[in-house]
Amino acid sequence: ITFNIPNKWKQFKVFVTRDVLSKLTNQQYLLINFLEAPVLAFILAFLIRYFNTDHSNELGYIFRENENLPAYMFMAVIVALFIGLTVSAEEIIRDQKIRKREKFLNLSKSSYLLSKITIMFTISAIQTLTFVLVGNSILGIQGMNLAYWLVLFTTACFANMLGLNISASFNSAVTIYILIPFLVIPQLLLSGVIVKFDKLNPVITLQTSVPVVGEIMTSRWAYEALAVHQFKNNAFEKQFFDVDRELKQAEFKKNFWLSKLKEKLSSTKNNLDKEDRKEVIEDNLILLRNEIETELQRNPTIKYQQLENLFPEKITQHVIIETENYFYELNRHYLQL
Repeated sequence: ITFNIPNKWKQFKVFVTRDVLSKLTNQQYLLINFLEAPVLAFILAFLIRYFNTDHSNELGYIFRENENLPAYMFMAVIVALFIGLTVSAEEIIRDQKIRKREKFLNLSKSSYLLSKITIMFTISAIQTLTFVLVGNSILGIQGMNLAYWLVLFTTACFANMLGLNISASFNSAVTIYILIPFLVIPQLLLSGVIVKFDKLNPVITLQTSVPVVGEIMTSRWAYEALAVHQFKNNAFEKQFFDVDRELKQAEFKKNFWLSKLKEKLSSTKNNLDKEDRKEVIEDNLILLRNEIETELQRNPTIKYQQLENLFPEKITQHVIIETENYFYELNRHYLQL
């Protein structure tokens, strides 16, 4: 018999084995956790499986006509967050008494925590996989199961880590479950889906940019990943995406971007000899200089030789005319695309 403390790897294996065996004996735990995701997927997908009931529709459900797909993607993200939180919220607090006894054995805390993380990630992988398989099959989302699973799995992993942290921070399961809505509701409100970022209270955020708190919302990035992948990489769109992107960029350039630059150039031209408008001219020229420099890198075929003269002390009527000619050539270029 040896009383030496096992190395961290052996401790990790013991912790995992003990936790897995404990969970396998709890049939109610297994039933709830492994049926929760597919049942929620079935309910969600079945409810939003919209199709036109008009007599002219002889095909029944048609995937491309289902306008509820964005709602499905967003709710899938929220479900992943919710089940990831609930499955891990009690994991550490449940072991309080065992951990107190083992404290005197000087066992590795990192091995214990890694065992918890491994088990939670495994459970979440199974839950999100069953959710995707059931939900996507009902709605007819084809060829994207892996991408959907990866997004929802990583979202659930984030929720697992958050749940383990609150489980280690509080000494009451009731407190933890009361706290869960306070963690989930901001993910709903600040995802940019339910309430647009530019429609938030202007007292706490700017209407011209995403608030900082919105940048750190997992729900925002997970939903965006699903939405972009669904649009860009479906079997139909991926054949035309590069062409469509070029056309949209050209449309933006000629209809919005160029018109704004022309406004700035016109403002500079009108205020060129006015001493009290120097600040306006300087701001206009900074914008023009930066945008034209970027455009020259992106589109070097259309030449512009006056970039070095777009400064308040160098700007002249000749430079303005040359810039107008450059904008004219750019407009012709984007019209031909």
